Amino acid sequence: MREGRQVYCSLDVENIARFRARLDELLGIKKKMKVQEEVGV
Repeated sequence: MREGRQVYCSLDVENIARFRARLDELLGIKKKMKVQEEVGV
């Protein structure tokens, strides 16, 4: 049980890291769009 849990945890950490990377990309795109809007105005 313990080993299985460790494997699950490591997979979870990997998924969270990927999810965070995607979130950061989306947030970065939104920030870039906001900056472009501000520059346009």
